[in-house]
Amino acid sequence: MAEAAGDIFGPINAETGDTSQWSSTVVGTNSMDVIAAAKNNGTYGFELDYAGSDGDLYGRADFSAQTQIYVRFYAWWPTGAWPDSHQGTSRYGALIEILDGSDNILTKIRMQYSSTSLQTYRVYHRDSASLTFTSEENVFTADQWTRVEMLWKQGNGNGEVRLWIDGSEVFTKTDLTVATETATYVLIGHHIVTGAPTASQYIYLDDIKANTTGPIGAYVDAPGGIVVLRRRRM
Repeated sequence: MAEAAGDIFGPINAETGDTSQWSSTVVGTNSMDVIAAAKNNGTYGFELDYAGSDGDLYGRADFSAQTQIYVRFYAWWPTGAWPDSHQGTSRYGALIEILDGSDNILTKIRMQYSSTSLQTYRVYHRDSASLTFTSEENVFTADQWTRVEMLWKQGNGNGEVRLWIDGSEVFTKTDLTVATETATYVLIGHHIVTGAPTASQYIYLDDIKANTTGPIGAYVDAPGGIVVLRRRRM
């Protein structure tokens, strides 16, 4: 079984056995591997494995210009992974970025160690041509799959950014001025702004898709064929 396709892109789920479902990938000196241990559903998932010398490691999905987009994916951080291992430092990076055709960030989640837990530390959002942020304290739990979903919506004083973690809406912004911007691609993984993870750290990604309507919600197998049982005549 497989999940139904998103009407913008996806599912990107590694079931091809390689990274070809992405429009492109950036790995630097790191690697993005397709392995069974990284699966949330199906046979395979993506393991983002760091060599320790280069911070950027992500997949890119390109699509036609959209005025509204819901993006959903699953992520797994093992205990001690980025950014948990960099507590007390200024190292941080984006988990997801939604961008326009001029490479302007429309919204993103910036991961950073805070207190004793993984956090959606800052949610950035474009407003009247400026990128601003709101600090958040919504915890990502290590050693389990976390469902992450974001909405970006164009609007003139009523543009929106929303964030759901495991189905709970934890961030809402509904008064943005993004009257002409359109989303044209998404980056998912770790786009490190400063510093780099320690060698041999990794995260898992799976079941990535985008729709024009939503929220998309949890992974659901697409309906299969109908099996009709007939009673044998005696």
